[in-house]
Amino acid sequence: MKLIKLNLLILIVGVLLGAWVGSNWIRDRDLFANPFKQDTVMDKLKHTGSGLLDSGKDALNKLTK
Repeated sequence: MKLIKLNLLILIVGVLLGAWVGSNWIRDRDLFANPFKQDTVMDKLKHTGSGLLDSGKDALNKLTK
């Protein structure tokens, strides 16, 4: 019974830690940063701007081919 409780505790801690690290990994942040911290306006602008540059680059490549 003691072994089952220990395994269950390890499973719960592993799932919580995995969700925390996974959330930060998806958002391109430090892995152990606070996942509930909101992005600043500058971070949002950088993300949007890089997306616009990539789509513009793709459009130019299609026009030149």
